[in-house]
Amino acid sequence: MKERTKFVLEWERRWHEAEGGPVNMAELCRMYGISRQTGYTWVARYREAKQNLDALKERSRRPKTSPNALSPHTAAAFRHLAA
Repeated sequence: MKERTKFVLEWERRWHEAEGGPVNMAELCRMYGISRQTGYTWVARYREAKQNLDALKERSRRPKTSPNALSPHTAAAFRHLAA
C-alpha cells in the first residue's frame, strides 16, 4: 500500500507541476518498478475515488460467482448420500 500511495502522490505532484498536462508515466513507472498498465490502473482508481487514497487498497481476487458450483439442493443431496 505504501508503494501505491507514494506512486500516486508523485504522479499527482508531477501532474500539478505540468499544470494538468502530460506526465511521463513510463519514467515514473520505471522508478517504482511497476508496469505502465499497473501505474495507469492505480491512477485511475485514485482519480475515480476523487483523490481518496483508500481506493488504492488491495482488492479481492476471489470471483463473485462460480459457474460450476453445485446448487445448494444438489450439495445437500450429496451430503445425505455420503452419510
